[in-house]
Amino acid sequence: PSAVTVSPDGKSVYVAGRSFSALVVFSRGVNGTLTVVQQLLDGGLSPPFLSNVMSIVCSTDSKNVYAASSGDNSVTVFRRDTTTGMLTWLQQVTNNVGPIVDMVAVRSVAVSPDNLNM
Repeated sequence: PSAVTVSPDGKSVYVAGRSFSALVVFSRGVNGTLTVVQQLLDGGLSPPFLSNVMSIVCSTDSKNVYAASSGDNSVTVFRRDTTTGMLTWLQQVTNNVGPIVDMVAVRSVAVSPDNLNM
């Protein structure tokens, strides 16, 4: 794993796997046990773009998850199901797409405390 994060509500654990270009979603039991609920693999030419995913973070309101991909020069935005923890692809912010330039080898991502910026 290249990164691990726990959702602020404590219900989910997200693991980024750089070598496998994947994200694994675990539900977290009250005693700390983990159960796999979803695995997302790099889509290659289609979302999600997770080539060499290096970092993952959950928004403070637990509604979104963001993954930084050095292989795709991008940040992937996921909507988080607050009951199950499962992720649904929402958006890709990628170098040289639209106004984004010089965002290469993305290694980390952070979200502002008010969830308005990443």
